[in-house]
Amino acid sequence: MKIQIIKADRYKEILVTNAPVIDVRAPTEFTSGSVPGAVNLPILSNEERHKIGHTYKHQGREKAIDLGFRIVSGDNKATKLEHWISYILYQKSQNQDKVYITCFRGGQRSQISQQWILESGYETFRFETGYKGFRQWSIEHLKELSLNLSLKVISGYTGSGKTLLLKELKDQVPIVDLEGIARHKGSAFGAEEVEQPCQADFESSLLKKILQQQDYFSSPLVIEDESRVIGSVHLPEEFFLNLRNQKIILLDTTLEERVENIYKEYILLKNLSNSNYKVFDDYQRNVKQIAKRLGFKRASEIIDDIEMSKNEFVQYQQTRSNKIWIEKLMSWYYDPRYSESLQKRNPVIEFKGTTSEVRAFLKSATKLR
Repeated sequence: MKIQIIKADRYKEILVTNAPVIDVRAPTEFTSGSVPGAVNLPILSNEERHKIGHTYKHQGREKAIDLGFRIVSGDNKATKLEHWISYILYQKSQNQDKVYITCFRGGQRSQISQQWILESGYETFRFETGYKGFRQWSIEHLKELSLNLSLKVISGYTGSGKTLLLKELKDQVPIVDLEGIARHKGSAFGAEEVEQPCQADFESSLLKKILQQQDYFSSPLVIEDESRVIGSVHLPEEFFLNLRNQKIILLDTTLEERVENIYKEYILLKNLSNSNYKVFDDYQRNVKQIAKRLGFKRASEIIDDIEMSKNEFVQYQQTRSNKIWIEKLMSWYYDPRYSESLQKRNPVIEFKGTTSEVRAFLKSATKLR
């Protein structure tokens, strides 16, 4: 066994195959962006990294390196080495023979970690230029792909079931679920219980999903029509412009069907109980956030309707009245905004139909490699 180093030409393979990556940076660095699927097993904690950085700033590089070796020694070193090896052994049990390792620049932290792991009898493959190099590659590669990416864009009014259709077809056609990657449903009511990824992680995960789909399918990628911003993240400029230049597939559903879809997703699937009905307060707060655009009188009416639905649930465990405010919100706010946006864009409509018709159309356009 020997020290193994990989260059940027291996990054695509790592993403497509979900290869295991150990990131030895401190947790605070890891949360600002990482290789998709990487596990954070730091050689230095946030506090340890801070101490070494302070020493480097005031006493120089040599003193900082010396302090680092003193900190990561004895039981501290043994514990961290145990974590790395346990992860490697687990991956081997999952038939993953290659485990990759990185720090920020491919410098001392990953070099030292890799050496210690090697001395313990295990081989890893180190990113030559670290996460920084990977991030630069991913930005450039995503930009290049986005410029010429072939897309099938599903559009339609709020509640028409675009995301549900994508999830249903995920094993049959090449889809990229932008809202799923962003962990947000793309509206004022779209925040999920899990935190959204940082921008860097969103972009890297988007690139990974595109590459994986292209590796399996030779057809255009199917995506949902989205605005530039999804919650706290935004689509890369080249990707967004490409999306907006595409023809659209219009999902044609009635208002009644859309109300039912929203009711199921935002009420029935929320596991409401006598001790868990905070969601009504969240929805009232969301309406207040869009009150200026909605109109204060209409916003007030919808807030009152939500309060009525909340009281009805608390007293009688009934939820059907939620359809009243859901229909008003769509008719007064989301539908006019979508109509206005579509009119301004004036896109070419490639196909228009019901859910079953759109499903059949998309399947007919799919080709496996």
